Amino acid sequence: MAVGYFIHLNGFHSFLNFRFLNKVEINKLKNLNGLSNLLRSSSTSFVHNPK
Repeated sequence: MAVGYFIHLNGFHSFLNFRFLNKVEINKLKNLNGLSNLLRSSSTSFVHNPK
């Protein structure tokens, strides 16, 4: 009984960790998206308006 309860607690904690990591990863992906968009827009403006 105690072993099953321990496994249950472990699963719950790993689930919480997974959720937390997911939020961090999603934020990282958003930042990467913003960076790539910035690079893309700056590179296209450079291509369209060569100095």
